[in-house]
Amino acid sequence: MRIKIILAGMILVHVAHAQGCIQGGQPSQPRYVCFDGRTLEPTESGLVWNAKRGCFISSVPCCAYNATHYAFYPNPAKIGAAYARCRHDYPFHLGEMQTH
Repeated sequence: MRIKIILAGMILVHVAHAQGCIQGGQPSQPRYVCFDGRTLEPTESGLVWNAKRGCFISSVPCCAYNATHYAFYPNPAKIGAAYARCRHDYPFHLGEMQTH
């Protein structure tokens, strides 16, 4: 019985974490903060990091850009603080994309 409870809990955690695309309508002002990182691609000269956009603000859901959802705010006045937090927490900064 204990194993069933543990397995059910593990499944619930994975289902709750995988939210999918968060839809909030089509507002005129940006309400989403999205981010995407970088990808490692094999080329003739070796492995190359392809830089992407990092943190960005959008008025359409993040999945439309194939990006990861960071935040959604119904009140667009709060989007600036969320964007600043995303930029601060984002692990790759300008210039590091080419050197790591």
